[in-house]
Amino acid sequence: PEVGRPTPRHVSAAALVYFAIATAVMAGCAGAYAALWSVPYARRHCTAADAGAGDADPSVTDSEAATVAGDHALLLPLGQLHGSSGEGAGDVMPDTCNDGTGGDDAVLRPASLAHNCSERQATQLASRGGTQAVERIGAILQSADPSSESEQWSAWRVAYELRLYLAAVALTFLVTLAVFPGIASSVCSQHSTAAAPPCTPHPPAGRFYGELFVPAVFVLFNAGDMAGRMAAGWGLLGRQPPQGAALVGYAAVRTLLALALALCNVTVAHTWTLPVVFKSDVWPLLFTVVLGLTNGHLASLVCMHAPTLLPHTAQAACGPVLAFSITSGITAGSVLALLLSAVLQRS
Repeated sequence: PEVGRPTPRHVSAAALVYFAIATAVMAGCAGAYAALWSVPYARRHCTAADAGAGDADPSVTDSEAATVAGDHALLLPLGQLHGSSGEGAGDVMPDTCNDGTGGDDAVLRPASLAHNCSERQATQLASRGGTQAVERIGAILQSADPSSESEQWSAWRVAYELRLYLAAVALTFLVTLAVFPGIASSVCSQHSTAAAPPCTPHPPAGRFYGELFVPAVFVLFNAGDMAGRMAAGWGLLGRQPPQGAALVGYAAVRTLLALALALCNVTVAHTWTLPVVFKSDVWPLLFTVVLGLTNGHLASLVCMHAPTLLPHTAQAACGPVLAFSITSGITAGSVLALLLSAVLQRS
């Protein structure tokens, strides 16, 4: 080699250090997120934010009940409450909870008292035919009730309820990251004569089979991933949640794609110990497309349907749990990629 020019072994060592640092950072972020829930301030802040988000209902107009849940109190209007449908629509319902102030002024009451007060208002409205308004008020009261189900659903309970979905999405990204981009970026065309990276830049068959072959692999993976995410909304699987066990099996079958890519024409700095079974250039391109297609399809199916398996009041906790599972799968896949690169090469 030329003086001062890095050899493939030097590049391989530098890449190993780079991805090891990236993996350590991802693992640290995942661990810090898990530890965050043990901090009382973080738990209180997230619980208050979820409660506040649940109170906002755009379908409730100003002339209907407006309930805002806080840590200690609810702000309730003490004026007119109108029904939105039925024969009582437009009628004025007297405020049975008025404390003597009168008018439409708002009074700040303790949450328990305000909740009981609003229940009596809703009962009066129901007797006058405002059924739609009562339904909307009931949804608000449920989120405002200190004893509502929303406060009973911890992150651990959500994780247990969605355990199969979380296992499926984690396994999906583990398999993907185990071979892409690590092993996939080392696959050269059958026309390449290079014994070590990089692939032969200009083979007789054309430039595509040389320096453009690996970029084509990346383009095909991302195109397949986007197509898979779009396809997740089609057909029966787009309309109803699939069984969790079926998703886990779907994700597990993808390990065959990872093995198939490892059996292609992998060119590394040392000797690749696996035999080249799929010699044609069609195979690595096909495996990469299917890997991206199934990655996007599975990830989207899980993220689309997982919240629907939970009660409405517990769906707010689904996002962080899913994000943690995805991050865990990516981290584990990155670690596995480093291990495979070390084990499958022989000096």
